[in-house]
Amino acid sequence: VLGSIFIFQINSKDTYSFWSRDFHTMNRDWKLIQPNGNMEGIELPMEYDASHMSEVVIFKKLPEGITDKDYLLMRGSRQDFCVWIGGEIRETSSDSSDRLFGKTAARVFVIIPLFEEDSEKEIKITYTSNYDSYRGILNEIGIGSETGIYTKILSDSGFYTLIAFIV
Repeated sequence: VLGSIFIFQINSKDTYSFWSRDFHTMNRDWKLIQPNGNMEGIELPMEYDASHMSEVVIFKKLPEGITDKDYLLMRGSRQDFCVWIGGEIRETSSDSSDRLFGKTAARVFVIIPLFEEDSEKEIKITYTSNYDSYRGILNEIGIGSETGIYTKILSDSGFYTLIAFIV
């Protein structure tokens, strides 16, 4: 695992110190769009009763000062999601069409590269799930360097990451 992180660092756009563990959560000031169009202020992580919704949509503005060395970290829990930044689809995460067992992965981390021009743009995320009880699980979202992102993943889910790597 550590070797793959080191190789990823060498081949990546991250040109500053390998040891930079910069990571900041973006858990405050999100807006959730209700089915009737109203908006509700929320803070992540949270579990929202979304059993009456086909998808959950949240949005906010990205912070200023984003550089080409920053990445967004998201975690899905039995969910598919789509991320828009500045009105453009930046990333989708869906594995329901190619899974041998189950409808979605139990846990998935997605790392999205950010760019200087993303500063203060709107980020919108839509979550869908085949499981009503998981549709409203909104996990922590953060921005950081590659090393900061991997440090966060390993500190939160190191044991599970090690097992997945071995299997």
